[in-house]
Formats: sequence, structure tokens, C-alpha cells
Amino acid sequence: MTKISALLGATALTVVAAMPAVAEKWDMPLAYAATNFHSDNAAQFATCVGGATGGNLEIVTHPSGSLFAGNDIKRAVQTGQALIGERLISAHENENPLFGVDSVPFLATSYDDSEKLWGIAGPKVAAALAEQNLHYLYAVPWPPQGLYFKKPIESVAEMKGIKFRSYSVATARMAELTGMLPVQVEAAELSQALATGVAESFISSGATGYDRKVWEHLTHFYEVDAWLPRNIVFANMDAWKGLDDATKGAIEGCAEEARARGLQMSKDYTQFTLDGLKAGGMTVGRAGDGLVADTVTILCIIVAQMVLRWAGSMFPGGADYAGYCMAAASFFAFAHALQRGSHIRVSLILSRMGGYRRWGEVFCFGVGAVAATFLARFAIKVVMESRKFKDISQGQDATPLWIPQMAMAIGAVILAIAFWDNFVRVLFTGRHGVVEDAMEAGKAE
Repeated sequence: MTKISALLGATALTVVAAMPAVAEKWDMPLAYAATNFHSDNAAQFATCVGGATGGNLEIVTHPSGSLFAGNDIKRAVQTGQALIGERLISAHENENPLFGVDSVPFLATSYDDSEKLWGIAGPKVAAALAEQNLHYLYAVPWPPQGLYFKKPIESVAEMKGIKFRSYSVATARMAELTGMLPVQVEAAELSQALATGVAESFISSGATGYDRKVWEHLTHFYEVDAWLPRNIVFANMDAWKGLDDATKGAIEGCAEEARARGLQMSKDYTQFTLDGLKAGGMTVGRAGDGLVADTVTILCIIVAQMVLRWAGSMFPGGADYAGYCMAAASFFAFAHALQRGSHIRVSLILSRMGGYRRWGEVFCFGVGAVAATFLARFAIKVVMESRKFKDISQGQDATPLWIPQMAMAIGAVILAIAFWDNFVRVLFTGRHGVVEDAMEAGKAE
């Protein structure tokens, strides 16, 4: 019996030794469509790992949130439900301020600046992820972020009441400070949200809009280059520690290739997707001066709030100050907009006046000058009365109202001066100071 048992044992060992090694399989949830460059890059990374490990480790990608929704991916990898995944890291800024460093408005607005920032912040983000049972592998930036709308937008004041898709602390605060209504929508659900009216606007790159064919629901994309957020690929730390050194080295090598390849894909995808949005029928271009001024002001408020939050302090009355800055940006932009020809609807009539056009312009500038003068007088009077009666804001900021009202008064005075300057020039020389190209563009409308 002993001989028979020994013989059976030897036979079993021989059979096991002859069997091919079973590859370890890691599922990799992805939040974005398979056609998105991040997902494509992840698929190439998975193929690289399979080849570099001799087939011992197989990574299977699951795009479009098909395995886990975007906001669940990080937790799924942390807990071992999936052993590797990709996530927009700024969406988790509430967990650790470091996760939002790539989305600080206007801190890094180009690929070169983004790479410099990540060279400093990347190792610290990796350390923070390690404390959450995640091993950092690589990160790839999105193209610069812009604003999507379903109608032309010239200033922040026109955004009030619009349903705005938010995906991070910064985007949620942006919605609140501009008067928009923040709604949490993952990228995989964006098309449905736009189709059903759950969302009407969002800030993202041209890549997201192109992948989701947003031209079916939206009409305008404004380039503001606010930031370049990053997707990070990470692995479950326990699973990572269970790998041998050769497998770890193979994965790290593929990760470095994916980082470099993904960066170039992002750069190449930028113009391609903007052209795709145009081909879909959207109006694509740089934001107007008024919108840029308003947006920069709002985002500066957000930066201040982020810095104070990271420092453990509060910023009382942030929304109130944002409102003051929005109003100031609008009034300061009035005169500039006049000189740039942004107020050109009247040219539709003037262009049909023939030889009488000069007197039509004299009349228009004269009416504008008188109206702007009355506005300036009223604004100055409001400031003087507010200071005399010591009016105070009823918000958390408790600011003397004459201070923010000064911006309105100064902007109105500058506008009045611009109108009178053009009135006098047209009256005596027949020419004004408004940009002619913009005036001519108005004729064709």
C-alpha cells in the first residue's frame, strides 16, 4: 500500500509540473469610453504588461464604467474588489487636498507647466495614495479645460440658473459662485444627463465633449484653459506586494511607457477633438473678454478658498466677494466691449443708411453718451449715500457697501468717457474709435 501511495503521489506531481502555469488576472475598471485616449492608453498598458510578464499577469480593461462607476473605482481598488484601476484624482480632493493640486485654477494652464507641477506634486500624491492602500503607477493629463453651453454666453451673469455638471470640489464651487446649479454626473452618464436636461453645461476638455458627441445637445465650447486635471492609474497595495520583483519591474516599465505615450496622446488629441466639435456643428473658440474676466475672478476666489481650506482656515463670505467681483468685472468690461465693437446690433440699421450713416452714428453715440452719463451720476450718488449712511452688506462678509459699489461707479464713468470720446470724434471727423472689423461682422449678422 505504501508503494502504491508513493507511486500515485509521484504521478500527481509529474502531472502538476507538466501543466501550464495559470495566469493571474486583474480587472481594470475605467470610467471613460473605449475610444477615449485614456482608455486606449490603458488598453495598451494592459497588453504591455501581458507581454512583459510572459503572460503570467493578465490585465483586463472595462471601459465606460461597465465594471464600476467612476466615483466607485478608487474604493473598489482600495478594498480589493478590483486590483487595478484608473481615476480622475481631483474628484477625491475632499479626501486629501493633494488630490486637487492639478485642478487649482490657472496654476498650470499648459502641458509644460502641468509637467513641472506634477514633477513636484506627483511623489507626494503617490505617498498619499500609499496611505490608502494604493500603489501609484502613472498619471496622464487631460487637455486644457473649457466651458460647454447650449447658448452663447458673454458674461458670468448669463450663467445663473444653468444646471452645471460638477466632478470635483473646484467645479462645484465654481457652479455655486456663478449662480449655476451643480449636479454630480459621471462621464459615462454625461450624454444621458444632457439629453434629459439633468445637466445643461459643464467644464471639461474637448476630449470629453468629442467622445460624448455633446454637439447633439450643446452649441458652444469656450476655451479658457483653466487647468489640466490628471487621471491616475493605481493598483491595490496588498496585491502589489504579493507580486515578485520581476513582475513589479515589468509593470513599472510598462507604466513609464504609458505615462510618456499618454502625454503625447493627450497633446495630439487636443486639436483633433476641437476640430471634431466644430465638425459636429458647435461654435468653438476663445472666450470673450467679459467672460474671461468674470471666469478668472471667480476662479481666483476658488483658489483663495482652496488655500485657506488647506491651511485649516475659513473664508467667510466667499460667495459674496465672488458676486462683487463679477459685478466689477462686468462694469470694467463695458468700455472695452464698446471699443471692441461688441455692442454692434445697431450697425444693422446704420449699414442701411447710406450717406446718412455718419449722422446716424452721431445720434447713436450721443444717446449712448447721455445715458452713460446718467448711469455714472447715479452710480456715484449711490456710493456717496452708502458711505454717508454706513451701509453694510447683510452677508457673512459684512463689507461696507460703498467699497464694491466703487467698481460700478468707476466702470460707469469710464463707459461714459468712451461714449463721449466717440461722439466727439464722429461729430467732427466722421470717424469713431470702435474696431471696424467687429462693426463689419455685425453687418453680416
